[in-house]
Amino acid sequence: MTAAVTVYTPGPLGGTTTAIGFTVAAASGSQAALWSDGFNRPNALMTNEYAYFNPQDTNAASSPGWSVTAGSLFVDNNEAWTGVPDDGNPNAASSNATGSSVFRAQTKRADFGDASATLSLTNKGFATTPSTPAQAYDGASLALRYRGDSSYYEAAFNRRDNTVVLRKKSGAALTTLASAAHNVVFDAPQSVSASVFNNADGSVALSLAINGVALLSVADAGAGGAPLRDAGAVGVRGNNVNF
Repeated sequence: MTAAVTVYTPGPLGGTTTAIGFTVAAASGSQAALWSDGFNRPNALMTNEYAYFNPQDTNAASSPGWSVTAGSLFVDNNEAWTGVPDDGNPNAASSNATGSSVFRAQTKRADFGDASATLSLTNKGFATTPSTPAQAYDGASLALRYRGDSSYYEAAFNRRDNTVVLRKKSGAALTTLASAAHNVVFDAPQSVSASVFNNADGSVALSLAINGVALLSVADAGAGGAPLRDAGAVGVRGNNVNF
């Protein structure tokens, strides 16, 4: 489950402020919110992949802030939720399946350049399905500067292999930029922050922090393709994980 998502103007990650319950706080007090969603809505399906691929269907659940290109996005007790992951094809109401074994949600707003994204997340456990067997990379992630499935940065955490990873998708190439060991945490809120900003030398700086502790930072100078310096959407993603 995800209690809230906020996108901030850039600032240093780390420090002691964390996002707990329904509150998301910047890791740096000087950061100003650009966009946020606290998911304070009645329990219901917010939107799903069916709505994305069938925009003409007036019965489809649409969201003003989110596009879901894989899986289903519910609201449950003022938290966003993937639903129990399965590999089905959800209908308009996701009443037959969630499809959330592969979960992809992006903000419809896509003009975030230098920014930090922070969410409060609870990992309810891993899953497998006949078409999505267990993989080392299973877990959750934040996508930054998302301009489609072939162009984005990804900060991955709560992975099945107990690592955190910063990587870049550029065309067909998925390039790991930095990684470190970090154990998965289940059934407890975690404040996760990922930051991206352009450096004057043409590289792009990326950082990842969990619960106020900086875990990874790297400058992308062109590994696996040119640095992604253009603005894009922010995404929340999952593979075989209930959150």
